[in-house]
Amino acid sequence: MTHSISFKATDELLALFTAQQAEGVESPLASIKVAIADETFVLAGEVPSAGDEATDFAQMKATLEADCACYVLFRRRVATEPWALLSFVPDTAPIKEKMLLSSSKEALKKALGGVFGLEVQFSALEDVALEGEKSDAEKAAEQLAMMTTFEREAAEVKRGEAGAAADGKVKSSNLAFPLSADASAQLDAFAAGTVAMVALSIEGETIALRRAEADLPLASLAAALPTDEPSYCVFRWAHERDGAAVAPVLFVYMCPEDAPVRGKMLHASSKASMVQPASDVQLSGAATAFATTHHAQRTPPARRRSTASRRSASPSRSRSR
Repeated sequence: MTHSISFKATDELLALFTAQQAEGVESPLASIKVAIADETFVLAGEVPSAGDEATDFAQMKATLEADCACYVLFRRRVATEPWALLSFVPDTAPIKEKMLLSSSKEALKKALGGVFGLEVQFSALEDVALEGEKSDAEKAAEQLAMMTTFEREAAEVKRGEAGAAADGKVKSSNLAFPLSADASAQLDAFAAGTVAMVALSIEGETIALRRAEADLPLASLAAALPTDEPSYCVFRWAHERDGAAVAPVLFVYMCPEDAPVRGKMLHASSKASMVQPASDVQLSGAATAFATTHHAQRTPPARRRSTASRRSASPSRSRSR
């Protein structure tokens, strides 16, 4: 059972709010921040009005701290009962702060003697929004709904990288792992022209071999790649163009939608460094990224959504052991 608490307000806070109430809609302040210290309501900050309610609210919101509970007296642009009482009680705030804020609102209203036309409580910064305005969380949900599968995949990997970096698990956005012995051997065979496709993926802290094929048509490439984990692939695309036989080398980064987030994060962060071993085997075609589902992997590659960038052929190999 929650009991109300009988705290008093400091003379400074009382005098300031009383003066602003007397000013009415002409008050020079947009908001007054109130905190609890030593069982007393104290003035924790004030924001001058910019003359526009939306701007005033945005400036007030900028003063809130993600893990610090407080009250805010916000002046709306209405003639009757313009002051709103906002309770900001974030889930990440200390338990004692949350308990005090949750049980002392009536005491604050009594101490200030004010009549509030609106009373609202927020539990996270992204939820803080003007009445009738969409919160940051709602806007983010709408934006996510409008994204393609590829864009959602990229956003998910980016969030994973940011979270891991914040936890100290990722030191750089461009990770580099060594090749396993069999992966290195198959890349040598690819460079020699005896292998047409080499598929690789990260295993532990090593780029390991997943599959190698001596002869593989382009139409069978997607089916040859793993469906449950991200992977890299170098592929020699032998075909005719304008009546001439050509065989450009493609570097493919495959990222199935249902792959584990950690795998997506590691492969996305290592892709740039993986291009170097591929360059050493004369990468000359297009660096292509596919975001797929299991069903999409059965779709002919030419129909897939992809991005490509040209790299010039490099006849010499410089990869050192």
